[in-house]
Amino acid sequence: MTFQRHACLLSALLFSTPLAGVAQHSLPSVALPSHGITISVAVDSKAGQPVASLSEKDFTILDNKTPRPITSFKVVTAPAEPVHVILLLDAVNMPYEALAYARQGIEKYLKSNEGTLAYPTTLAILTDHGVQISNGFST
Repeated sequence: MTFQRHACLLSALLFSTPLAGVAQHSLPSVALPSHGITISVAVDSKAGQPVASLSEKDFTILDNKTPRPITSFKVVTAPAEPVHVILLLDAVNMPYEALAYARQGIEKYLKSNEGTLAYPTTLAILTDHGVQISNGFST
């Protein structure tokens, strides 16, 4: 499984529980900021390799099924942008069972690939005393 998929799964795991309560209530409409919205996209082939030969024409932005223009497009390759990963575990707003499950998921992720991480990674935990960040990044 690629790093992007791990990150997406971990993000979904970390944020699914707090958002479950939000989904039960209708959300107020929010005006978009005048500067727009930035969306970062990573595309992998079925073999898990990055696809770099895409252009702006290969993407469509929809807002309530209505096409919107892409105002800026930039292809970034791995060597061009340094990647550092911060895994944030929310120990304040998560039920205990979800927190235990998230910790197991993080442990499994950190031990995958024989414990070697693709990118420098650090762990941050949100507690009642604020965010506690481990010392530095490690692979």
